[in-house]
Amino acid sequence: MSDLLTQPVVNIASTPQAQQSKHKPYFCNADQRKMQAKSVLSRKENQQKALTLSLKVDEVTQQVQQQLNSYVAIRLTRVRLLLDSIDERMSHETDPFKLDKLASSQAKLSIQERELAGRPLPGARRPGPERIRREGPAAPLD
Repeated sequence: MSDLLTQPVVNIASTPQAQQSKHKPYFCNADQRKMQAKSVLSRKENQQKALTLSLKVDEVTQQVQQQLNSYVAIRLTRVRLLLDSIDERMSHETDPFKLDKLASSQAKLSIQERELAGRPLPGARRPGPERIRREGPAAPLD
């Protein structure tokens, strides 16, 4: 305890280290160069990741599209075969109740066939090409 009383009191703010640290910038040039290099490297890595991810998404999209197209083609073939079968059965049927059932199933299958083949309803139009729209008003003439 007596040692503490005999030691001189030193103002911490007046020491050379404290005075230097007051005016020292947060980042020196070397620190800025290191951080810039890290930032550039990080940006390049992120761009590379985004590119590989977009390529993977494109591959998956193409695979799904191929599977969907193959499913549509298979389903379209089945529906057309069923329509032929129903047509054949309708030509030999004489019972009005069964003819009505066959006619309703033929109508339902013909709707499926039209949708799978990509044909529009009679009188419906397909959408035309998208028109180019100008952005902003035109410049006034002098």
